[in-house]
Amino acid sequence: MCINQGYVPPTCKMDGQLCWLLVNDGKNPCDGCNYNRADCKGRPKKEKYDSEFYRVAVCIDNHIERERQKQYEEYLRREREKDKRRQEHAKCNAKTIISIVTDIGRRGRQEIEVKVNDLINEIGYVKKYENPDEAICYIPAIIRRYGAGQIQCEIDGYGLGIYDRLKSAELGIDIVPLHYIGLKL
Repeated sequence: MCINQGYVPPTCKMDGQLCWLLVNDGKNPCDGCNYNRADCKGRPKKEKYDSEFYRVAVCIDNHIERERQKQYEEYLRREREKDKRRQEHAKCNAKTIISIVTDIGRRGRQEIEVKVNDLINEIGYVKKYENPDEAICYIPAIIRRYGAGQIQCEIDGYGLGIYDRLKSAELGIDIVPLHYIGLKL
């Protein structure tokens, strides 16, 4: 708003709220500004501040700018880490993996948990079924929807039956049988 009304040049680096606060107090924002005039093209800086208020306002503005810079650098660091992880994920043979785990649910019924792990976008999806036939019917649609490259199927208990039916369905995808055992720590 201060730029549009001509209080400061269009290249001003000072925080807008601080500029407006100074203008409302009857001050010229350029008088006490510590930014480089070569960058902002502002009016020449006055050597002496008109008030203590100006010194405090400039100090606050500098602190705000440093905090913004820190936040931006942290954001860039997290994005670089994320890109690096995605590049590592992209080296894998399968970019999206379907994981099928069987268990006995809380009500004593069989439970089939189908997880879709998108390694590139680092997102996981999960759906639980009680009926193996229903789970097996949805697997081809899940493969098409998420572009899965591999199915990892537990073969303990009735998971073996699900694995056999998926193998016989000839889905054209790598199906890996997994036998889970306890961790030895």
